[in-house]
Amino acid sequence: MALGLHARVQRLALAALCAWLFALAGTVWSAQDAASVQVRPRHALVVGVGRYAQSPLANPVHDAEAIAELLRRYGFAVTVKLEPTKQELEQAFDAFGRVLTERRGVGLFFFAGHGVQLDWRNFLLPVDVRLRTRSDLEVQGVDVSRLLDRLRDARNAMNVVILDACRNNPFGPLFDPGQKGLSQMDAPAGTLIAYSTAPGNLADDGEGRNSLYTENLLREMQTPGLRIEEVLKRVRQSVRHASGGRQVPWESTSLEDDLYLVPGQYAVRPSDEQLDREYEEDLALWESVSAAREPRPIEEYLKRFPDGKFSELAMFKLERIQTRQGRPTVQVPSAVPTPVSAGTRRVGPYRVGDRFAYREVDPATGAETRRYANVVTRITDDEVHFNQGKRVSDLFGNVLVTPDGRRRTPYQHLVAEYWIGKTWSTRFDVTLKDGRTRHAYYDVRVAGRETVTVPAGTFDAFRIEAKGRNSVGAELSVTLWVAPDKVNGFVIHERAHRNRRGEIFEQGRIELVNFTPGAR
Repeated sequence: MALGLHARVQRLALAALCAWLFALAGTVWSAQDAASVQVRPRHALVVGVGRYAQSPLANPVHDAEAIAELLRRYGFAVTVKLEPTKQELEQAFDAFGRVLTERRGVGLFFFAGHGVQLDWRNFLLPVDVRLRTRSDLEVQGVDVSRLLDRLRDARNAMNVVILDACRNNPFGPLFDPGQKGLSQMDAPAGTLIAYSTAPGNLADDGEGRNSLYTENLLREMQTPGLRIEEVLKRVRQSVRHASGGRQVPWESTSLEDDLYLVPGQYAVRPSDEQLDREYEEDLALWESVSAAREPRPIEEYLKRFPDGKFSELAMFKLERIQTRQGRPTVQVPSAVPTPVSAGTRRVGPYRVGDRFAYREVDPATGAETRRYANVVTRITDDEVHFNQGKRVSDLFGNVLVTPDGRRRTPYQHLVAEYWIGKTWSTRFDVTLKDGRTRHAYYDVRVAGRETVTVPAGTFDAFRIEAKGRNSVGAELSVTLWVAPDKVNGFVIHERAHRNRRGEIFEQGRIELVNFTPGAR
């Protein structure tokens, strides 16, 4: 529900005030903190394998050479392994781990070639594989967990693992592993894992000198001033567009610090005025395309704002349009948890008649303070109306209109898919009943998956942590537990907001008491 012109003018008028308030609150970004990672030694292991006997690939060696050259320009000490045997690849892993242990720096591993999954384990294939049976894979392939073990044992600053390794079935007619691509892995602490396409899917080797993924990675890596996560999100949107939705890269991250590949760019942060201006452009473009019935306007938005404040909403919208048109879409399979991953879950549709009963609890005493129910009475292309429109949310459950008259611009605390290590950001404006407007900014991540018990029952839920600030300098903290395979919206909602003196001025906990689905 778009806000009117009056609210838009208010936002613009408040931009300068917001910048002053943020500075006053001490929320000035520290370039020195960001530099702590940037000045550490950088080491990379780059591997390309294409000369397979059973299913050769044209591009991996070119991919590896190009990535290695670029990383050297950015200060990495690079070890390159082209067409390694199993023994050589395992030795390279061990040596890489020793270097990171000694230097305590930043590690980056890049692999181009064949990679397959078997019983949730991921194997990278060296040049000397001759595969006929499952046991051949386990003996001749190199388990990715061997690399991750070396990285974990190194206890270095941070690690990035990029696998362009899901190109097709290298077994041919001799053996079908039963599952395509790579299995999902949750990033260990201090690590980012990137796949050239979503788990359980295949990537394109490319018709040019480089694979589709590496071609776009090479281009985006050279963009100044981007964190590694932003680089990969740009790659994701470019590959999605170029492949017509058949290939969508995927990442899981547990990085605590920022890594900028282009040296020196970490010290340049946009001013609050610039951030406000970019948000206004982001919001204006999203509002202009959000009702689109064709893919192109949504794709143009994602190209302009691949990590935008509405990018999750845009990707969901794009998938719906492509599905209606019969075009292929890539989704992460809703895999069950494995020893290396808590799996992925995707939200389902709301139905008219869905009834959600909640209770509010005093966090200090645990005493129940209020009960209420929300019943779905209407569903449009983009909104869910509860209680005859007194409450309105988007299709994920993000509340846009509340019974007390508050209205929010579109935002994304809740999204379409959840897996551990997924990150995104959001900003929105809240217009109060008296016409005053507040801004809120959040960085959001899926931090874990755990069992929670509420009056509605026991749920295997993802824990979402959202940390941010608002336009009056308050620190905002929201934690959500969601079980999208069981119920839409949240199971638990906790908030604890602090003023500029660090004092809690608002806190609360909401728990699901009962969910009754509407008629099918």
